[in-house]
Amino acid sequence: MQQIEKNTIHDIFAGYFEDPLLKKIAFWVSKKLEEGNICLDLKAPELVDNEKINVEYLQNNPYISTDARKNLQPFILANNKIYLQRYFYYETIIIEKIYTLILNSNIDRNKNLLIENAGFVKNLLDNNDLDNNQISWQMVAIISAVINNFTIITGGPGTGKTTTIAKFLSIVFKMFPDISIALAAPTGKAAARMNQSILNTIESIQDLDSEIIEKLNRLQTKTIHRLLGPIPNSPEFKHNSEIPLHHDIIIIDETSMVDAALLAKLMDAVKDDAKLIFLGDKNQLASVEAGSIFGDICSLHEGDNFINKETADVIFELFKEKTSPSIKLIKGLTGNKNNLLEGHIIELKHSYRFDENQGIGKLSKLVIGGVTAKEQILDPFRHHNNQEEYAIITTNYIDGRFTEMLKHYEEYAKEDDIKTAFEKLNNIITLCAVREGEYGFKEYNTIIENHLKKKGLINPDDIFYDRQPVMITVNNYNLGVFNGDIGIIRVDEKGEKRIYFIDDESSIKHFPVFEINRFETAYAMTIHKSQGSEYENVIIILPEDKTNQVLSRELLYTAITRARKKVIIYSKDDVLLETVKRKINRISGIKERLLTR
Repeated sequence: MQQIEKNTIHDIFAGYFEDPLLKKIAFWVSKKLEEGNICLDLKAPELVDNEKINVEYLQNNPYISTDARKNLQPFILANNKIYLQRYFYYETIIIEKIYTLILNSNIDRNKNLLIENAGFVKNLLDNNDLDNNQISWQMVAIISAVINNFTIITGGPGTGKTTTIAKFLSIVFKMFPDISIALAAPTGKAAARMNQSILNTIESIQDLDSEIIEKLNRLQTKTIHRLLGPIPNSPEFKHNSEIPLHHDIIIIDETSMVDAALLAKLMDAVKDDAKLIFLGDKNQLASVEAGSIFGDICSLHEGDNFINKETADVIFELFKEKTSPSIKLIKGLTGNKNNLLEGHIIELKHSYRFDENQGIGKLSKLVIGGVTAKEQILDPFRHHNNQEEYAIITTNYIDGRFTEMLKHYEEYAKEDDIKTAFEKLNNIITLCAVREGEYGFKEYNTIIENHLKKKGLINPDDIFYDRQPVMITVNNYNLGVFNGDIGIIRVDEKGEKRIYFIDDESSIKHFPVFEINRFETAYAMTIHKSQGSEYENVIIILPEDKTNQVLSRELLYTAITRARKKVIIYSKDDVLLETVKRKINRISGIKERLLTR
């Protein structure tokens, strides 16, 4: 067994137990939790060397329970995994709610209403793919989400998740005019982006009824915290199983960012007969806190999408005049379920934003695929021929390209109008893998500040200064600003410094700067903090130490896919290859428990 690290919080926790084996298990459960794992696998190398864990001995330990419902103890043993009971409880809430929602789906009613509104549905859905011998997975996802009460729609950037949801919402408003719908995301930035994306998509959908357009425009995405109703100075929320959310449909964007604790509290507050839809990219970084629930559930879906018989029946009925081979393709992906979740997880694979054979689309695919051949992942990205969209990898930190990118920061700093300033701030971001040191985001904030100061655009000589972009780092429920929200400091006509935010309703709100006490300057940020955001141009900085454990393919993929047009990666070749080689594997029992429930 590996040695226990002395004088750490994990060692202190382990010290409460006298049994030598339990002491080691307590240490590693705590340590693994800090690393983002929900539980400890008893086969983990930290526990097993030449020794074999005596599971029967653990089952009889008074501090360990094998039946959380009848005997609640500090630790829960299930499927050869040890949990702190609180995290076993979180996992249990999530699993039971998924099954409850699926079993409570009113499939026959929803199928009949879809058929009754066939004209509207067929006009709305893009069924050209049926004529092109292809399956429109957006169409499959929409129909599946209408029929069922639990659906996951996963896909990379530009695969049409927002378009899918906008069309889904149009259909349910047609079928149920008085339905109550909630949209939510983990951060204020992600919520604002979801709002804007849906508004942009509505404009592109033709022939929508004015009444439906009005209802879509009235929808406002909230943060999950705001949706649940925060209680000051408490980790709990106003809404829970006893006081559930009243909404009939709840849609969560960027679900991969949501940790196990928050997701459990959200699902606990969802009505048993509501409809719940998770959106996200299964390949992105998991939450900062413990759990990778979205990715774990998506891992139940491997390979080709599976189409439920109920979903296929509706497609055949709606498009029964179609005789193309694509109908046979749909029939070929319909069959008996291996688990209850099959057909409830739909992956959108075609990107409408990026060409997978070049630039950002190609690089992101290589990275998440773990391709480490130099001639595939390095050599093709040394140069580019496309001025509009490209991905570059260079070993020369702070070169001419970097200076060229800084012009976007200059444009932001010159902007007087606050709303336009927010838009220009979204044109550029510098993302660092680490916080501290030569390649950390703090250093790059200083580099960018010094550049703008030399240009005479800012004067960063105080803790707050005019035109300073800042990120909130702790939730402030009184002000309604949350960890990850971006604000801009401005000096008003009275000479007072105020901080401006865009709220959930895309309106500007502002406060005196002294009301904000936990923040970071945000020209640059860590890659983790950028989740849920998109920028036109992205600079990525990797450290020189390839052994740094924060580096992973998921981290780099997340950074690359924040860019809509251009990305430049500054990294030593061996560091980038090692980053792509390393895959994150968080431990949980949710996949196993979903399959065996």
